[in-house]
Amino acid sequence: MDAKTLEKMTVSKLRDEALKFGDLAGVHGMDKPTLLRILKQKHGIVDHRTESEILIERKHELKKKIRQLKAEKAQAVEAKDKQKAALLQKRLHQKRHTLSKIVKHVKATA
Repeated sequence: MDAKTLEKMTVSKLRDEALKFGDLAGVHGMDKPTLLRILKQKHGIVDHRTESEILIERKHELKKKIRQLKAEKAQAVEAKDKQKAALLQKRLHQKRHTLSKIVKHVKATA
């Protein structure tokens, strides 16, 4: 297991992975950064990136995804596919919300 694989896992999968180690307590109350840190220690993975660097990388990925969704939405509007356009608008809203939370967290850690 490597760091990139761990970071792509959902919180529930990370919890399942952490439960495989019998000496960990309170796994269900942990958030993703805590689970990642503990699992990396257990697997012997050395991660030299700080939390803010990881968040900045996530921010760039989200911005790229938002640009892609905007282009898809424009195509759907041009094709007069209202259902697809509405679905893409909802996804855009979710990504923008996540992006704003990440930006606030980056500013708080800086």
